[in-house]
Amino acid sequence: MKFGIRLKPLEFESLTGYLERVSEKNGMPFLKLAEIVCKLKKYRNRDINSYELFSGLNINLDLTAKIVDLPKEVLNSMTMQPIYNLFRSYWSERSEGSFQMMLNTNKRFFCPICLAEGVTHLLLWQVDEIKMCNKHHIKLQDQCYCCSQTQPYMNLGKKTRRYCNVCEADLSIQDPGGKVSAAIVDEQLETYSNWIYLRGEQIKKTPAFLDDVSAYCSRLLYVIKNQETVHTQSKIEYLNPDIRVILRCLRTMREKDACTLHRILRILKQQNLSMEKFSNILVPLTYVQSLSNRLSPSKKNFGVCLAPWCTSYQSNEKMIAIVRTINMMIKKGTHFYDPAICLSCSLIYARSSEFVWTEMNDYILKGYKTVLPLIEDGHAPYAVYKQTGVDVDIIYKWLGYFANRKIMHKSMIDQYTPKFNDNKCLDDIKYINNMKKTNKSHLAKEYYGWSKREYYYFYADKKVMEYFALNIKPKKGNRPQRKSRQVKEQLEQYLESNTPITILKVTSALDISEGWLRSNNYIGLIREFQYKQRERSKIELYQKITEHIAKSRYSRGLYINKFLNSIGFDMVYIDKNYPEFRGWFKEQQAEHIRNYNKYIEKQLADQTEVIIKEFKDQGKTITNSALAKKLNVAIKTIKKNHYIMKLLGNHV
Repeated sequence: MKFGIRLKPLEFESLTGYLERVSEKNGMPFLKLAEIVCKLKKYRNRDINSYELFSGLNINLDLTAKIVDLPKEVLNSMTMQPIYNLFRSYWSERSEGSFQMMLNTNKRFFCPICLAEGVTHLLLWQVDEIKMCNKHHIKLQDQCYCCSQTQPYMNLGKKTRRYCNVCEADLSIQDPGGKVSAAIVDEQLETYSNWIYLRGEQIKKTPAFLDDVSAYCSRLLYVIKNQETVHTQSKIEYLNPDIRVILRCLRTMREKDACTLHRILRILKQQNLSMEKFSNILVPLTYVQSLSNRLSPSKKNFGVCLAPWCTSYQSNEKMIAIVRTINMMIKKGTHFYDPAICLSCSLIYARSSEFVWTEMNDYILKGYKTVLPLIEDGHAPYAVYKQTGVDVDIIYKWLGYFANRKIMHKSMIDQYTPKFNDNKCLDDIKYINNMKKTNKSHLAKEYYGWSKREYYYFYADKKVMEYFALNIKPKKGNRPQRKSRQVKEQLEQYLESNTPITILKVTSALDISEGWLRSNNYIGLIREFQYKQRERSKIELYQKITEHIAKSRYSRGLYINKFLNSIGFDMVYIDKNYPEFRGWFKEQQAEHIRNYNKYIEKQLADQTEVIIKEFKDQGKTITNSALAKKLNVAIKTIKKNHYIMKLLGNHV
């Protein structure tokens, strides 16, 4: 199958936008074409947005390329796949969001003028931080002017996306509203250029983009201007949260966690720097060396890895320090010093007071040498507990590690491996472990339906074990109090600066997880500040509209949508937060119409008085028809105007 009519892709056009135009020209409904090229066993309309997000997931690009007679590479360039491929290894922190969270996938945005010019859909319209059409400099819209319905990502009927999905009104004749301010235009065009650069071929020719992640982190630190520090009793802290996160990732050799696209775009926006300029910056060698010297861990106190299965066995090359209070760990009342983690096997080691280098959690001596042989001989975990006295949960913890690392016998691995993958296990386990209850495997069952085997398998994941080992934990009782103060101060700052308050903003600013906020009952505090912010916005909204009504008293009508856009509000936000607004505004409109009609009547009466004087001076007869002709209005308008009728009564 091949289409007879072939079209040239438009600049920045999305894959679905192009396929929609081509299928319409060839007399085939787009959804029919989508069914043909869909990879899924069960086709669903709501999966179409993933054609643009991850082109290799749901759509057969080889078949699509044959149908439309275009190279596969051209089709792939009309999706977000090139950007996703650049950053696919860096979506690890919930506070930084995921790639999909940076895009609007539940509704579509459009420019009415572009629709009139034949453009069905552009890919960059769906980027969350893009609010303006880069060609016409007007605000992108997502609702129908006729029925006020938000438009879904794809129309489910036969009409193309030029028409409303509900009432089928032509969206291209929709009032585009006024142009946005010059400052916003400049900011939005810079945003466009960043995303265009990320999607283009030029990025592959830059001196270094993400090839050397450590050097990339150095470049991020180099461009951040405000590197202020504050001295505390125990250390120096950076005021800029991005610097804190990047330095921590460099110290713990987890640089990829710092290179999320969300963080990079935010830093570039703060520094007023384009992605292209940033990617071509050459960081001075002296700066890189000074940074490297500060971050290089000392190995003089480290012993070697003791795990026989580890690739770093009998070596300390992959050993890095774990920062604890006075660099000490306490286990069952015994002090251990110079704790470190092996980045190859994720086991924690420390030196006892007798200077014996010890693995802290008994994975080797008890788990590998005692429990594992019994399990491989056919004993159940509970039977092993009876023989060894080791707690069943500890046994499952060791077995989860051995299964995760493929250390146990092949015939046993499947028994302790989940039948499904959990790509966000780190976030889920962080959430579980931030809760105050002690039985974590029970919480995993309650919240996620995981069995003990599944929970401890995910807990043994390399990134999970390293996260809990390397994240600095202050003394007991200090962190909640300190974080509590920081949460409140951050919310007060947002309230004062009128910055929209969201959970994502709070977690990102303070470098904490949403799970930590929930487990420490801060969601209610955030909701309280959101309510205060809405009430402040409400007062501001009503004041500005009242002023607008007063200024418009001599205008025929009140057209609220354009004015709302100009002051930073829209009807979706207002309907959600101030449901009483529409009723109040209808009353204001009715009062405005009454006052405006009185004003017009008075204007006509003033003109009538002048005309009557002219008629008298010229000796003409004063009649309704003569007045109506002179005023250029209908006779019934004269009769309805009581000011004019009063004047006529006085002069006739």
